[in-house]
Amino acid sequence: MEQDRQERLFSKPNIALYYIVLVVFAAAIKPDLMQIAAFAITPAMFYLFLKDEFYVLVAIFIFFYKPLIYIPGEPMYRIYTYLFFVKLIVSKRKIDINLALLPSLAVFILYIVFVVWNADTSAEVRHYIERNQNPPSDWFINAKKVFQLTADLSFAFVVAYILNTDRELFKKFFILLIFVGIASGIYGFSANNIFNYNIGYSDRAGTEVSIVRYMGSFDDPNYAGMFLNIALFAVVSLKIFRKSYVKFPLLLALYYYIIASGSITALVCNAVGWVVFIILRYRLKSATVLLIGAAIASIAVYSAINLPVIRDLSVVRNIELRLENQFKGEIDSENTSALTSGRTKHWQFYMDYYKRQDIFKKLFGGNIVLTSALDPYFQENNKQAPHQAFIGFLMNFGLVGTIVIILCFLAKNVFYVIYYFKQKSDLYLLLVLCNFIWAFYGISLDYFADWKFMFFYFL
Repeated sequence: MEQDRQERLFSKPNIALYYIVLVVFAAAIKPDLMQIAAFAITPAMFYLFLKDEFYVLVAIFIFFYKPLIYIPGEPMYRIYTYLFFVKLIVSKRKIDINLALLPSLAVFILYIVFVVWNADTSAEVRHYIERNQNPPSDWFINAKKVFQLTADLSFAFVVAYILNTDRELFKKFFILLIFVGIASGIYGFSANNIFNYNIGYSDRAGTEVSIVRYMGSFDDPNYAGMFLNIALFAVVSLKIFRKSYVKFPLLLALYYYIIASGSITALVCNAVGWVVFIILRYRLKSATVLLIGAAIASIAVYSAINLPVIRDLSVVRNIELRLENQFKGEIDSENTSALTSGRTKHWQFYMDYYKRQDIFKKLFGGNIVLTSALDPYFQENNKQAPHQAFIGFLMNFGLVGTIVIILCFLAKNVFYVIYYFKQKSDLYLLLVLCNFIWAFYGISLDYFADWKFMFFYFL
């Protein structure tokens, strides 16, 4: 038995995965090596092309989508997706369709074909001109956009279902996600990938102070907080991490980088995520466990505030300053805008616009409000996307499309909860938690059509 376990642990595909993780960690510690790392990982990626473990590599690109490049503008992720579709064709792997999510996928594809294909291209044309390049035709610009969006969504849909229906691949994916998540946190510090801003004079510090938020390997600290939370609850949920000497160091590392992101959304999501986990995991005993958990959390917060060894950590000071500034802004402004970091005005702008539309657009959408593109009207009048996935769904897909998307999402989670209670499977527990985190962050982030976020919708 032990010999079989050792053989599985050190199988050739697993050794290739260990090698990839080591290279990613090395590049995270020394960010100047990231481009070299992309080339160093490629031979292992091609080796895994012949193995099922190839599919779990998506975890690498969820965190290191942008840093891992061959040359500027050529991310390694693109090569991976091309190989992914080739593998599907040549391997003749039977891919069952996730029927629960098929209606929402149809909504996405119809939107891309009929709306994105006819999108205003003035912004893209202007960017070409600013770069002293001759802009291609409107048809070419939109055709390229349609192809990329369709390919990304199809990739996310299929790879999520492959992982979802293979227990071993599912576990390997999340193990990889956990360690790559920690590497992403390291990268944020070593590359000084930060979002910082001045909050003015502090009576306590006696000087001007600023808040520094570490973004990991992302462009937004809230993105880092979301995906690190998913990695953290994978550690909490999966039985393979039941040993405390394995679990606690991983949790400490992930909590450190979540706090370093300075994301209040991440901290609130984490707290509510624990409540969801305890209710599902302990059911009848959940009230008692919640009280114990609340006591432990109170001790942790008290320690962070009063113990110098913790309080003086820069990441703890940053989150403390941010909380003070956030609530001070809310009190001073006498509205909730400060509590949502100014998102309320964006929500209001888009909802007002939605209400002014004709009945057809209210029902079926047709606006361009994407993570990668914004209709010129919104660009000129609000300059930003709504910062809420569900308002974005209303704008893009209308009320009918949004209802389909949400119903599909709820339906799959009802099945996950039922299967979890029947089988007591840690995998279904983790799936429910991942979907909770996705829904929670949808209140403050834009999702469509970024494949990283849509992957967890399809998972």
